[in-house]
Amino acid sequence: MGNKRVNELPSASLSAYERYQELNTKQVMKLIGAGCRQTVWAYTKQGKLPQPRYINSHRPVWRLGEILDHTHQMLTPASEKEPVFSKDKTTEAETPEADSNLVAKLRKRLRFER
Repeated sequence: MGNKRVNELPSASLSAYERYQELNTKQVMKLIGAGCRQTVWAYTKQGKLPQPRYINSHRPVWRLGEILDHTHQMLTPASEKEPVFSKDKTTEAETPEADSNLVAKLRKRLRFER
């Protein structure tokens, strides 16, 4: 029974620290490959990203686990529709190896390496 559950969310592969890591707008831009803040807010308005939490009235933050889970639920196989984000032209097969590669890429991109 070493198989991974099919419906498991991507945030389950992250540590608790990484799952609840709060990202500011610039970090979300880096995560999704956006060139400007307006793209992040447009994706939020379109429902491609979850609504942010606010530390104060002028400081929005997103939790990494929420972003991964929200975007994962929206994705369908590449043969059925276009990718969610414009820079995501290639897709990887949904295997445990792909999930571990995703986590490794996120850790490297967001500098969570220990």
